[in-house]
Amino acid sequence: MSNTSDFIIENGVITEYTGKGGDVTIPDSVKSIGDYAFYNCTNLTSVTIPDGVKKIGDSAFSWCEKLTSVTIPDSVKEIGDSAFDGCEKLTSVAIPDSVKSIGNRAFFGCEKLTSVTIPDSVKEIGDSAFDSCAKLTSVTIPDSVTKIGEIVFDGCAKLTEIQVGKENLKYTSQNGLLLSKNKAVLIKC
Repeated sequence: MSNTSDFIIENGVITEYTGKGGDVTIPDSVKSIGDYAFYNCTNLTSVTIPDGVKKIGDSAFSWCEKLTSVTIPDSVKEIGDSAFDGCEKLTSVAIPDSVKSIGNRAFFGCEKLTSVTIPDSVKEIGDSAFDSCAKLTSVTIPDSVTKIGEIVFDGCAKLTEIQVGKENLKYTSQNGLLLSKNKAVLIKC
């Protein structure tokens, strides 16, 4: 648990975490987690983000090497670039239905992440969003996704299953392949 003195909060935005790490609960008054707010907090093990937070900023939790779990509420609409980059012990993430975009490198290098279900609200998945997630075995991409960036699943050596919603207008999956809807472009094998 943490107290409000562990945070620098300006106008509802956490700009810096000054606590010792461990299991952290972000105060209910917070509306946004600023860029680099928890950057390189190597002793952070879990984070509970309160309902009402709308954005997780760029590199907000980058290089929190001991972070194993994060609770993201339904109020979050955007997961910024490199938000969880280098969180190598993060095993699972529940992306809520409110999220509309997953930024570039958002989960890059989350080596222990095993599966991801992307909710129907997500429209864009940024470049390298899940790159180097070495233990990632399955991904479900919903009908709502209209843009998948470059090398999104590069370095995912154990990825054996990619499922795409049948009504997706841009992408499809077949025999473990992620393809453009017309099957002319191979995106991930």
